Amino acid sequence: MSRPLVADGLLTKSIAMPTGASAVTTPGIPLDQTANGDFVAFCELEFTAPALTTGMLGDAATVIYAIVTGASVDANGVIQSPTVIANAVLTQTGAGGAGAATSKKRFRLPTDVVGYVGVRATKSASGDASSVSLVAKLLF
Repeated sequence: MSRPLVADGLLTKSIAMPTGASAVTTPGIPLDQTANGDFVAFCELEFTAPALTTGMLGDAATVIYAIVTGASVDANGVIQSPTVIANAVLTQTGAGGAGAATSKKRFRLPTDVVGYVGVRATKSASGDASSVSLVAKLLF
C-alpha cells in the first residue's frame, strides 16, 4: 500500500507557537470513528514545525513535539483530557546562533487512537515564537 498523499482542508489545523517556556496543542482533528472504535480510514498525521529564529529559540533551547489523542473536544476544538500516544516525535534544537530550520514529520496513527488527534509543541526556554505556526493535517 502506498503512502497517503491527499490532504483535506477541513482536516488541517494550526496554532501559533508558544511564547516562553510553555506548550501549545493544535486543535483536535476529528477521526470519525465508529461506535465500536473502528478507525475508518487509512491515513497519516503530518505536521510541519516552523523555522525558528534565534530570538524565538536560542542556542541549546528545544521544542519537543508529541502526538496526542482524546475522545472529545470543546467548542474551540481543544482536545479534552489529551493522552500522549507518541512523545518526542521531533525535537528542534537552537544552535549556532541560527535558531532551528523548518521540519516536517509524518506519523502513522495506531489502532487504539480515539476520536481526535493533535500535535503538542513544548518549548523549553524564553523567546516569543507566536509569530509562526505549527500546522498539522491528515493525509489519505
